[in-house]
Amino acid sequence: MNKEDLSNILQEISKVKKQIGANPFSAKSYLKAADIIINLNEPIEFHDFPSIKGIGPKIAANIYEFLETGKIQWLENKKKTLKIKYPSFNSMNSELTDIHGIGLKTAKLIYKETGITKLEELKKAIKNGSLNKIFQPKTLKNINEQIQYGAEKKMPREEGLKIAKKIMRSLKPYYKKMEIMGSYRRKKAMVGDIDFIAQTDNPILLMEKFCNLKYVKKIKQGEKVSQVRFLENGTKIDLYIFKKQHWGPALQFLSGSGAHNRQFREIAIGKGLLINRYGVWNRDKSKRFDNGTEESVYNIVGFKWIPPEERNGTDEFLRYKL
Repeated sequence: MNKEDLSNILQEISKVKKQIGANPFSAKSYLKAADIIINLNEPIEFHDFPSIKGIGPKIAANIYEFLETGKIQWLENKKKTLKIKYPSFNSMNSELTDIHGIGLKTAKLIYKETGITKLEELKKAIKNGSLNKIFQPKTLKNINEQIQYGAEKKMPREEGLKIAKKIMRSLKPYYKKMEIMGSYRRKKAMVGDIDFIAQTDNPILLMEKFCNLKYVKKIKQGEKVSQVRFLENGTKIDLYIFKKQHWGPALQFLSGSGAHNRQFREIAIGKGLLINRYGVWNRDKSKRFDNGTEESVYNIVGFKWIPPEERNGTDEFLRYKL
């Protein structure tokens, strides 16, 4: 899922609201939110949407529903009622957007011109020259290069840990603390991308060393977040840097799961609180309540610390209620 998908679905909601004669302000709000999303600099999973100016609680709820399920039920129901068929292109219906370098816009163009949605179809099209009329040679070369990595694939936890530990060993002189996040921290048997968080006195140097490891290919480099691919199997690896005072909130935010975090945010919003990767705040973010530990993030909202392996978005908030 990417910001193009999310922006696109919010634009669709705006169109439908206009068609059914809904409050004009509501339709404009979704259009404004779509514009905000498309201009975000960091990955969408890294944002606390209710705290972003211009995105209200209802739109934020729609966003989290889409990120978790790939659809927004209100929109699906309206499409059926109005018998509307949109030519919108959800990346979840196409293998092409799993390839780094092919965003929603490019996948839409390929689909429009050729009807291709599968990786194997794309390989054949490049080989037989079907895409020559659509793209310049340089673009085709870049796409072909990225196909070697294929779509993101799951792998056994132990295989992923070998890669993660290798990176941590290589970077050890340059960080004070570093942890593996996501499904690894939740101790899932099968894992995919690798996410790290780190503390360091020299963010620029750490990111430089990370992006130039001899066994990775640099995708993007920044001071707060960088991304590479492991050359051997194409695994996507992200590194996020946080200060000590934000370590606990970052642990909570980036451990997942998506369903768990969505429920946690909704509970917090109901109590007049906002949660992001930097802490627990009041609604206008003028006051922070946690003390920088992960346990305090849960305590402030009314829960005991929840073990990562139990953060599945099921009944954990009932079992760990203070």
